[in-house]
This record gives sequence, structure tokens and C-alpha cells, in this order.
Amino acid sequence: MNLFGSNDLGLHSGMRSPIWRFERIDWFMAGAAFLLSFIVYALTMTPEICAGDSGELTTAIYNLGAAHPPGYPLYTMLGKVFTYVPIGSVAFRVNLLSVFFGALTIPFLYLLIMRLMHRGAAEALVLRDRIISFGAAMAFAFSSTMWSQAVIAEVYTLNAVFAPMLLLAVLIWQEEVHASIARGRPTLGERLFLLIALLLGMSFTNHLLLVGYVPPLVFFFMIVTQHIREGVPEAGRLSAGAGRVVGGSAAALGFGLTIALAADALPGMMTAVLLTACVAVPAGIAIVSWLSSMKTESPGQGAWPATKIMVLAGLGIVGLVSALLFYSNAWKANLLDEKDAARTLISVLLPLIALGLASILLQFRLPAVQKTAASAKSGLHVMAGLGVWTFLFLLVIAEKLVMSVLGVILFFLPGNWFEGSRIRESLDFIGVGWGFDAFVVLVWVLGILIIAHTWLQSRRKCTADEQFTATIALVFKGALFFLLPILLYMTLLIRANAIAKIPDPPLSWGETTNASRVINHFLRKQYPKASMRFSNRIPEIMNGWLRMHINQYIPLTKYETAAASEKQDQAGSVTNIVRQPATMLESGSWAVTDWALALPVFIVLVGIGLAGLYRHNPLWFWLLLSMFATFNILLLTMLSPRDTARDWFFNEVFFIPSHAIVAIWIAFGLRGIADWCVRLAGKKDDKKNGVPGTTTEGDA
Repeated sequence: MNLFGSNDLGLHSGMRSPIWRFERIDWFMAGAAFLLSFIVYALTMTPEICAGDSGELTTAIYNLGAAHPPGYPLYTMLGKVFTYVPIGSVAFRVNLLSVFFGALTIPFLYLLIMRLMHRGAAEALVLRDRIISFGAAMAFAFSSTMWSQAVIAEVYTLNAVFAPMLLLAVLIWQEEVHASIARGRPTLGERLFLLIALLLGMSFTNHLLLVGYVPPLVFFFMIVTQHIREGVPEAGRLSAGAGRVVGGSAAALGFGLTIALAADALPGMMTAVLLTACVAVPAGIAIVSWLSSMKTESPGQGAWPATKIMVLAGLGIVGLVSALLFYSNAWKANLLDEKDAARTLISVLLPLIALGLASILLQFRLPAVQKTAASAKSGLHVMAGLGVWTFLFLLVIAEKLVMSVLGVILFFLPGNWFEGSRIRESLDFIGVGWGFDAFVVLVWVLGILIIAHTWLQSRRKCTADEQFTATIALVFKGALFFLLPILLYMTLLIRANAIAKIPDPPLSWGETTNASRVINHFLRKQYPKASMRFSNRIPEIMNGWLRMHINQYIPLTKYETAAASEKQDQAGSVTNIVRQPATMLESGSWAVTDWALALPVFIVLVGIGLAGLYRHNPLWFWLLLSMFATFNILLLTMLSPRDTARDWFFNEVFFIPSHAIVAIWIAFGLRGIADWCVRLAGKKDDKKNGVPGTTTEGDA
């Protein structure tokens, strides 16, 4: 078995294709999972507006206004579509939005578990894997928090869709890359990579929760693409370069999460030093080792190492400057003003422009494809595109000059056509001055780079020998595909300016009428950072965190104390309990049945699942485990919840992507138990027949 599973690459003799294809029955079962979930959710759905954010979100959807931070533009626009469903009231239709996307999450989770579990397994076990995958997906569908959010107007079911959808795209991308290596024609799986970037960007237009998935995915991309030139060894021994990538990635992620847990107990300077020494150094080793595998062997490329070093140095400097700009303006400031907004937007555009310039520079060094008549026409198209793009740029920067020139050329047309429509003022959402001019210039440069990059790629070949160039270009395009859906946040700005002119304006939370307010909204500046210390409260937080995860699949004893129950009897209503000080709801205690049944069953099931996943596919074992750890540690340090029923009631909705990963582990746990039962039954049959015990065939 190697790092990528016993049969990830299809390199062994007698092995099937490394890419396992879904069959018709899989699509049928995915549809059945959606239909069953949808029916149950719809039957248990809240018919009208309920407590919490339901009323606010319904109003924001109906008026296309801005909801509470981060604004949820994707949810708002999709919800507006559902308001045209000719059934029930507007509140009913918005609730139906949660039902639909909650049900849509389940088939994606089924397909993910099935593909991850069955790829490489014996064909005779396909029925077992389908039943287990379906059961685990349905267990997640009717888990405590998922079910509760799928029947009310909330944003979390739409966010839940992106977790299994993103992981399924990553799995198929990995299979495509490894299959290309096995065929001897390595590729970077560009189309699927861009799809992953697009899905990640789309998830951020609804909620920022999946940011915890990003660091492990970055290291996963490095580990998978490390072997495009070397090939993955069959015997499981990693090459020295691959070992440094894996080790550096694991060390950087592990140290980073450890420092995040203890950051509030350390002085600020000590935290910075530890982050630099314990995270940046191993991460740098992993990145350098990854880049060292991208060799160029094309003839006549003697200066290539120097070019590579200059490109990397330039990208590193630009990245550092951009990070400092973003930290000092967007992250550190409590509320951004116009200049902070300009610097923040510039800090986002600078790395993109640097990646675009690097891509163009490197592609000029690749062997050119022979020119044809079609390439000559494409050159004319490029010139036309540059001309139109430059004209639009001048129209914004120097509108009066452009209009004056047009007025001279078109002398006989009515003069009021060219008095100027105040384009600059209408677009000047940052504030007149250097910030707006710099931002528009950077957008113009980025547009030219996109046009030039597209033209160059249409004329030049890029093979595995130019993997460095291909990777830089792919990262450039991936960043564009990630930021493309982020532009949906501009709808908050446009709509807020329209709403501001209405005498009795509908909901427009934050009045996002300029860029600084939109960025404040996106970064959730309205909400204060957790003020409670985290490091000295880890046992308390872990108690509630573990109970919350177990309770999703195995109901626990009610999370309340004798003091809370007594107060409920006196007040006669649970609502009055919630209004009491936090001291009335003491730490959740474990009942005897919890210790004897729920806790050991959960731990054994997840433990068997982790062990089974590690044996079946070690790389995905580490990916899911690192995603789970990163997501939960970042979220817990930000929330720093008290171990009370009230705190966990409000915070458990954020952990739905974590419960999806647990569902995968539970599926592998059920698979391990099923295998054990089959082996046990086989031994009993052998004893009856007087035959020595044998074991059944497991994974291929």
C-alpha cells in the first residue's frame, strides 16, 4: 500500500481503471436520497416565519436587500427565484429553499462516499458499499442540526451543499491526475481544478465557513501534483522530494493549529515568532520541494533556472506586500474607510497581476506552435479586444476627454449626448482620489493580462516538461475562477444605492453603499471577536463539542441541569430559561446511558472508520482528518463558546460541514463492521464443514 491507497493509480497487474465510473443505479440511488430527504423535510417544514433570522432573511430575499453580515448574496438571489414558486406564502416559499438545498446535499454526499469507498474494492462488494453509502448519507440528512436547518429559512443548507460537492470534485480531480500519470501522459486536470476554484468561490458568496477547508486543500494539491514528473512509486516508498512535501505540509498544518489553540495565552510577538519558525519554515520546505519537481528539459533553455528563481522571487515579494496590505488595512482595522477599502482591493489584485505577468513571461519561453491563418485572425481579435477594453478604461478615468473627442468626431449629432453621464462619479464607490484611480488602473492591467494570456495559450503548447509554466498559469486561472463568483457581493452595493433613494426603504443591513461598507460586511466587522480566553478553557469547550457531535447521530440525554429544570418549572416556559444569565445553564453533564452507550458506540464506530479509511486510502485519511481539525480548531477559537445549552444551540449550526466528514467516517466504520461480520460468519461455516477458517477477500 502506498500513500495514495492500495490501488489508486492502477499500476499493478490485473487492476481495473483507476477512475471508477458511477453506474446507472448510483444515479438512481442519489435521486432516491434527494427525493426521500425532500419529502421528509417538506412534511416537517415550518409553514411560515419562525424565530431567529427567518424573518430578516425572508425580508432580504423578497426585497433583494442586504442581510446580516456577510450579506449572503447567492442565498438572496436564489431565494428570490423561489419566491416565484406558485405555492403558499412568501415565507413558505423561502422555507422551501432550505428544503431543496438541504435535500440536494444528500445525493452529493452519497456519491462522494460511494466513490471514495468502492473505488478499488472487489466488484462483488458493490451492493454492500451502495447500501452503506446510502445509509450514511441518510443518517447525515436526519442528523439533529442538519434536519433543524433544512426546515426553516436559513443559509446553512445552501452552505452544506458545497462541502460534499467540493470534496467530490477534488476526488475526481485526483483520480484524473493519477490516471494521466499511469497512462504516461501527465496532466494537471485543469478543467476540474478550475471547477474546484469556482465552487470554493461560490461557497464564499453564501458563508465563509469553508475557509477551514482551504489550507489542507492547498497542501493536497501540492502532494498530488508532486508526482506528475516522478510518478507515484508502487511499493509505497515516497521519493525524497515527495517526503519533504508531505512532511513539511503536515508539520506546517500541525504547528499552525497548535499555535491557534494557544495564541491567546502567548504575547503577540511570541505568536508571530512561533508562526514564522514553526509554520513558515516547514511550509517553505514543502513548497520548495514541490517546485523542485517541476523541471524543464526542453532544448535551448539554459537560462531556465535563473528565470524560475526570478519569477518565484517576484511572486514572493508581491505576495508578502499584498499580505501586509491586507493585514494592516482589512484585518487589523475595526471598520474600514474609503482608503482602507482601496488598499484592500489593491492587495487582492496585486498577486493576480503578478501571476498573470509570470504566466506571460514563461509562455514566451515555450516553443511556439507554427502560425496559421487562424492564428492571424486571433491576433486581430486580440487587438480589437485590447482596443475596446482600453476605451472603457479611458471612459471611466477620463470621461470628459473621451466625450469631447467623440463630440468632435460626431459633430452633427445632438450635443447633449456628449455632455458626460458622470460615469466616474457613479462608479466611484471607493472615493474620489488615488485609491479609485489606482484600482481602475489595476483592473485595466488585469484585463489586458487575461486577454494576452488567453491569446498566448491558444498559440503555444505546454507539455509536462513545462510543468512549472503550466502550474503558474493554472494558479492564475484558478484565482480568477475563485474571485469570479465573489463579484456577487457587488449586488449588495448596487442594491443598497437603489434602496437608499426609496422614501421608506426595505431591509438593507449595513447600508452597503460603498466599497468600504461592503468589505466590512464581507469580513463581518460588525461582530466583535471572541473576548473569552480559549487555551485555559479547552476541557470545557471539548466537553460541549464532543456532545454536540455525538448528538447528531446518537441522541443524548437532554442538555440541561437540575437548576435549569427547576427554573423551568417556576417560569413555565423554556423561553424564560434562555433569558436567564448563563450561570443558570451550567455545564452539560453526561448521563449513565451516555457513558455506557452513546459515547463508546460513537468512538468505536468513528475509530473503526478512521482505521478502515487509512487502510483503503491513506491520502484521503489525512486530507479529511486535517480538514476536520483545521475547520473545528479555527471555528472554536473564533467562537470560544461556553459549555451551556444556550451557546451550543446558537453555535452548532456552524459545524454542519464537520458533521459531513463524520458521516464519511461512520460509513467506513459500518463497512469495517460488515467485513468483520462476514469473516466471522465464514469462520463459523468452515467449522461446521470441518474446513480450516479462511478470510474473505477485502479490498483488491
